[in-house]
Amino acid sequence: MLCVAACLCLQTLARADDAFPPVIIDYFYEPGCPECGRVSGEVMPDLNARYEGFYRIERHDTGITSNVIKLIAYQKTAGVEKNSAVTMFVATRMPFAASTRSVAG
Repeated sequence: MLCVAACLCLQTLARADDAFPPVIIDYFYEPGCPECGRVSGEVMPDLNARYEGFYRIERHDTGITSNVIKLIAYQKTAGVEKNSAVTMFVATRMPFAASTRSVAG
């Protein structure tokens, strides 16, 4: 589900023209998280094979306080009220979550 949503968004936002910069995907993850491992091992390679050059991944380890602050700011802007195991924001405004399992404990 995450891959399909992210891919559709990239088709909408990315252009095959050098005049447009790559789409920024902010990827928030926790090291050791099983869902994050699946995204890194299954989604990222597919995303790269299909859209290499159209996007740039900014990885944010949620074990670092400044990254959590950034995630919370993005969530507030996007109106996200639940935490997810894996969260990505495309162009800082479109959230995609791999699951709705709470990461808060």
